Amino acid sequence: MSRTQARRVSILALVLALVLALAPSLSADEVAVGLEAGAGYTSEGTTWAGFYDLARLDLGFTSAFLDLGFAFHVTNDGRYDPSDGWMKEIGNQYFMLDEGFTRLHAGALSFEGGFLRALSSIETPYEVFVNPQGHSSLGMVLDYEGSTFQYESRWIGVNIRSSNTYGYGPQESDGGQADQTWRDKGVNYRLLSVKFGDWRVGYEESTVYIDRAFDPLYFLSPMPSILTNTLLTQGGNPWEQGGGVNDNSLMGLFAEYRSGPAYAEVQLLIDDINLNFMLPKDSPLASSMNLTKLAWSLGGRYRFDFGTLGFWHGGATAHTFAAVYPTSYDPMQIPPPDVNVNTIPYESGCWICEIRASVSLGGRTRLPSG
Repeated sequence: MSRTQARRVSILALVLALVLALAPSLSADEVAVGLEAGAGYTSEGTTWAGFYDLARLDLGFTSAFLDLGFAFHVTNDGRYDPSDGWMKEIGNQYFMLDEGFTRLHAGALSFEGGFLRALSSIETPYEVFVNPQGHSSLGMVLDYEGSTFQYESRWIGVNIRSSNTYGYGPQESDGGQADQTWRDKGVNYRLLSVKFGDWRVGYEESTVYIDRAFDPLYFLSPMPSILTNTLLTQGGNPWEQGGGVNDNSLMGLFAEYRSGPAYAEVQLLIDDINLNFMLPKDSPLASSMNLTKLAWSLGGRYRFDFGTLGFWHGGATAHTFAAVYPTSYDPMQIPPPDVNVNTIPYESGCWICEIRASVSLGGRTRLPSG
């Protein structure tokens, strides 16, 4: 380790020590510090396979109007190369940022931005709009949740000035083929719902676009994204975007029931919908360009004294993902591995359905007081 690198590590350690020392005196609702260490074995590392170690640090500050938090981990599981030369000398370690955010909130209104985990408020392993694994990326969330109405607008930065390449690209003038870097790509997700009793029902939509990582109109305007898409692609108006941009707009509905130990949900995503399913396969009236593309999920769980039982189902008729390079895609085929999508696996020529049952054993015992 060089002197400069050692100095940086020492400064970081000093800052963390000061945070831990001053945390009890801060005027906050909560100051949280979490440390985690572990070991494991992987056969999926891109650089090697075998045993690895992991250390994780979480820091959080919560006050009446401001929340701050970040979390990162250091590991040598072989998924990525060492972050720096000195980290290679101590076992091929690398840093990975898990979260880093600033959140402002006042009553039912909140706004947060930073390196965020993208998660949906709908509890299902087959979430059709937002990947339930909660991957982190640069993003922003504007959220209002009152007693009867909720509005959420979320931006997810998927690809931003990436140096990674697809391994293929457009033809060059000399007859060769360029190695196209990942095109900038962003996602905007919006949810509107109403609550009555134990029920919540609402409307969801998302927009996936390329060649720009963030579009403020989709994030700030409550106008349905399909209308915004039309505005940006309609010829002759001052807001038309060049290059034949046609963003991918998805919409859907959901309902959920929550009462005590019981929870149930149903969700439907619609991409392109038409009357093809009512026509013969070889009918000249059937559209070959806009296939009916649907995805759905339904399920629920119940907490018993001995644990929790759950049943979940998810399905889709085709892939729904935005093009990268080339700009066209076949929704009846599994996307190439380079495409950054999170969809339910689908085999060409058939619908897919998956069913999952979950069991979590373990009850709670109230200790006698006094």
